[in-house]
Amino acid sequence: MVVGIGLSPLLVCSIDTGDQGLISSFVERWHRETSSFHLSMGEISIMLDDIATLLHLSIVGALRDFQPLCIDEAMLLLVELLMVSPEVVMAEIGQCGRPYVRLQWLRDIYQRKCQTQHKTTITRTYLLHLFCTLFANKSATHVHVVHLHALRDLTLVGRYAWGAAGLVHMYDQLNDASLSTSRQLAGYITLLQSWIYEHFLSVAECNADPDYDEPRQIPQVPDDPVRSDVEEPRHVVEACDVIADRLERHLSLGVVMSGT
Repeated sequence: MVVGIGLSPLLVCSIDTGDQGLISSFVERWHRETSSFHLSMGEISIMLDDIATLLHLSIVGALRDFQPLCIDEAMLLLVELLMVSPEVVMAEIGQCGRPYVRLQWLRDIYQRKCQTQHKTTITRTYLLHLFCTLFANKSATHVHVVHLHALRDLTLVGRYAWGAAGLVHMYDQLNDASLSTSRQLAGYITLLQSWIYEHFLSVAECNADPDYDEPRQIPQVPDDPVRSDVEEPRHVVEACDVIADRLERHLSLGVVMSGT
């Protein structure tokens, strides 16, 4: 089902830990007025073609307009489409305090529905959990119930331009993160980091590990973990400054753009 609606790339195109210093360097250069990064070599932005190339998600199709959802509407939606009892839904929404559900709660519901073999409900639950990648929020542990609206009729899910919707969401999160009062970036971080590596090859080369080879063994902890020749970990702010300086040097020297 996931393959049929075109969302299967989300199963394999995710990273657990992003390059926070590199991401922060680009967020600082994002201008919400132009929806682009302002760099020394000019303006550049993430385009629909990048979504199709990097994520292999559809950028052609219908667009789904998600309207704000109140708590009562979210509860009714969960009861109707996930076939969960009102008491269970009320307890979950009450714990979240807003129209969100925890990913762990969705996993528990998924396991229960698998035992009942109710395929439609199983598919809706799985897809709603999968949306925590493309439409990630700052919590990283919750997903908005409003996305269930798009899963009401599963025969129509494959007609939506999910790649375009993900790009719009990424733009919104970059706009929010560019504010001086914001301290965190939400959205599909995998998209942003892979886009940087694709278009700024010199930056990608600096982060590449030439010794990496699959399968990789987990290193054993030595008997004496204290070594004088190991560099002490730097403060995260200092590390970010180093990465920012490195990026500026690459940009000032000129970067190799994909396709040039």
